[in-house]
Amino acid sequence: MNNKNVREAVEYAINKEAITKAIGHGLYKTLKSLPWEGEMGYDPTMGRDYNPAKAKELMAAAGYSAANPCKVNLLTTNAFGPDPIDACTAVKQQLDAVGFEVTIDQADAGRFFGTAYGKDNIPAADQDLLWYFAGGCDTNYLQTYVRWFSTNPFTYVSYMGRTAEQAAMDVQAMGVTTMDEQVVWCGKLMHYIIDNALCIPVYGFPGYVIQQKWVHSTQYTTGFTRWQTEIVWMEKH
Repeated sequence: MNNKNVREAVEYAINKEAITKAIGHGLYKTLKSLPWEGEMGYDPTMGRDYNPAKAKELMAAAGYSAANPCKVNLLTTNAFGPDPIDACTAVKQQLDAVGFEVTIDQADAGRFFGTAYGKDNIPAADQDLLWYFAGGCDTNYLQTYVRWFSTNPFTYVSYMGRTAEQAAMDVQAMGVTTMDEQVVWCGKLMHYIIDNALCIPVYGFPGYVIQQKWVHSTQYTTGFTRWQTEIVWMEKH
């Protein structure tokens, strides 16, 4: 996975729209960038469209083919219900078709998180790909980047490829003081991750909320840490 051709081939090989439709039953949203539309750092030009021919071309450039497949392990877990397992089954089919040979490693929660997290995590060295949910909906998406995807995150996901170039960008991004600068740096960092295929978004799932008509609140539609409890109110009923 240190070979960018191989990482790009992974994304070109995945039919994100088909997986999103199958898993989300029309409610999920296909993603090519980490931020959703409307979020800081969103750019509709990010990411790669489904193109198995391009994936095969990149795999050939890296020295792999159906006769000489790239053998990889794909770690997932049963802790989040059947969706990740079903999605990984589809991903395996699609990657195998372009020159990979994928082994799905379905782990319980203890082994999954024990392998996925940790800066000096030895178990992660035996794995190649991780199917996991990404962060989002912090105060703004630059904060989400810093917390989840930066070179100095609050939770170290061992699968992220972190580089010296990214670390230098992080120092600059975390030193900005205006919202305009935050928007610019969030866009730069999102492009760095997606352009280098360090993380491959597939789909996102929105939250749905039911509340009585006399309750006035956007509490659960604004995002995880964007709650404005002080403006929630309830009519007499």
